[in-house]
Amino acid sequence: MNDERRPKAPTESPTKATAPSLPQHEPSAWLRQAAAKRVRQIGAAVTDTSAFGAIVSPLGRTGEPGSREDRTCDRCGRCAAQGELLHLFTYQPTPRIHLAGGLCGRCAAKEGVR
Repeated sequence: MNDERRPKAPTESPTKATAPSLPQHEPSAWLRQAAAKRVRQIGAAVTDTSAFGAIVSPLGRTGEPGSREDRTCDRCGRCAAQGELLHLFTYQPTPRIHLAGGLCGRCAAKEGVR
C-alpha cells in the first residue's frame, strides 16, 4: 500500500502528552479550611463575584513589604528570618477566586509546594 493512502496514526495533543508528568496535589485539611474561611470572608464583602473576572486575595497575614507580617508563614505563623526563603504559592478554591500565600520551608514540604 502506498504511504499516501495509508491512514495516519492519530496524533496526541501536547497537553495529553505532558499531563501525566504534572504533579498531583491534594490540598491538606489546613489549606482547605483556611481557603474556605477566606472564601466566606470574600463572599461577605462581595455579594456578586460574577461581576469580576477574577478575585486575587491573600490567604493569610499581610503587611508592608519586608515587614514581619509579610514574612510570616501562613500555616504555622513562624516569621522567616531575613534571607530565609518563604515559599510563595497560589491556590484556586473556586473558579473566580485565587488565593496567594507564603510558607516556611517545613510547611512548604508538608503542603507539597517545594
